[in-house]
Amino acid sequence: MSLVAAASAHLESRYTLVLLTYLGTCAVLVVTNVVRALSFGGGADAATRAKWLVLAAASLGATWYYMFAFLARSYSDYADGVVLKACSPAWSAQCAPTVAAWLRDTRLFEQAWGHVVSGATQWWWSSEVCLLAVGAWIVKGREESALDRLPNLFLLMLLGQAVAVSVALCLTFLTLAQTPSVSFRPTQPGRLFIAEMALMAAGAYSVTEPPTTLLRLAAMHAPPLVLSFLPARPVRRKVLYAFLFLYSLMIRYNLSLEIRAALPAGASFFATLRDTLWSHPAQSSIGLDNVCSTVAVAAYVLQERSERKGPQSTAWILALLAPVLGPSAILAAWGGLRSVDREIFVGPEEAAAAEEKKEQ
Repeated sequence: MSLVAAASAHLESRYTLVLLTYLGTCAVLVVTNVVRALSFGGGADAATRAKWLVLAAASLGATWYYMFAFLARSYSDYADGVVLKACSPAWSAQCAPTVAAWLRDTRLFEQAWGHVVSGATQWWWSSEVCLLAVGAWIVKGREESALDRLPNLFLLMLLGQAVAVSVALCLTFLTLAQTPSVSFRPTQPGRLFIAEMALMAAGAYSVTEPPTTLLRLAAMHAPPLVLSFLPARPVRRKVLYAFLFLYSLMIRYNLSLEIRAALPAGASFFATLRDTLWSHPAQSSIGLDNVCSTVAVAAYVLQERSERKGPQSTAWILALLAPVLGPSAILAAWGGLRSVDREIFVGPEEAAAAEEKKEQ
């Protein structure tokens, strides 16, 4: 074998190793987060633990069935379009490209992401999981982390970005179910909270339209990971929740208007969304991540209602509206209501005494 051929073979095997390493990392993240969620606190009953594990498994199965279907379709398109055209049918098997060659010549992320942000109907399905990651989910995570109820926030955010947001959401809610909800006495926002707001603003900016540039992609992926790593304080976040609720509604409403405006005469809005969901494996994967996240958020709201946490009648309304308003808006609305419900009022004298003690 010549030096050039040997180097080429080594390079191709490296691409295969990268894919296998990614898949292995995803598997490790899933197992690690499941184990940590089950071992933390231990206050949830067997039925509650089973519910969240089943929902997490269903989310993983739904999203990754279509993720593997996307990989298979990408390889098939590569083989048909690049290599097999030069071969006679009798020699097709011998001419089939290796997996390493496919990985070397194909930019899988660009293929998948390029499809799910290619239009308003595609982004209608994809935007919700992005909004959750940069919005209500990370805010909820930091709020609970400050109260020592969510010690594995960074790993959960990493799981959401590498595997599926819906899987990570289910394990987040499982972890929260393991410990009793606690009230908190708000502290004064410090510089860290200002940094949190700046990162939140960057994340919110990134999803105002489909992120197709490197800057927007970085602004979408980096803030949740950085925020999950930074220490959190029990500060008032109800205004932030309210902003995220309205912001999520605005994006969903604008996308719906854009889709309706582009529909041909007589075309159905819901049929168009349905057809888009099943139009491509990558779209089905992220679209089902949206669906599973909606189910998870609705289940979480109803679970807290059953435990007499938060406004009871409002919980049913929010859960029923989840498919219409989207999981991001519903989690923001419920998070804001629960934040107000759990906040311990601090009078002026008590606040001054606390600040004086802090300075000492």
